[in-house]
Amino acid sequence: MLIPTVALQLISVIYALLALFGAYLAAYNVYVTGERIDKRLLKARVFLSESFLKDTWTLLLLACLLFLVHAIMELNQVFSLFIEESVADLIAELVEVGIILCIILSSYKWFRLTSLEGNYEQAEEMEKNPDKK
Repeated sequence: MLIPTVALQLISVIYALLALFGAYLAAYNVYVTGERIDKRLLKARVFLSESFLKDTWTLLLLACLLFLVHAIMELNQVFSLFIEESVADLIAELVEVGIILCIILSSYKWFRLTSLEGNYEQAEEMEKNPDKK
């Protein structure tokens, strides 16, 4: 039982660090989007980037599926259905890390989209000339 306990503690530390990093990215994105980015340019970037939309929806779907697995693990603990409690705890912690990773990746996608260094000029050019690719 020592290994699952140590693994749970390590996962909890990783989870906390990832949550802190995700909160930083989200706060930065709110600041950048609100202060420095033109709303029309942001709309153009979002809808002209097919990979951004596809990746965002994929991450959202994955996070929802992970929430479903987490709910199943919670039901397992309530009714003691099919998985040992320590293993269920480990799986639940891993699922939570997966969910926070989806959120962080989504925030990072927004960070890349709103960064001024990235495809700013390309998005601006695409906004001016939408028929060019």
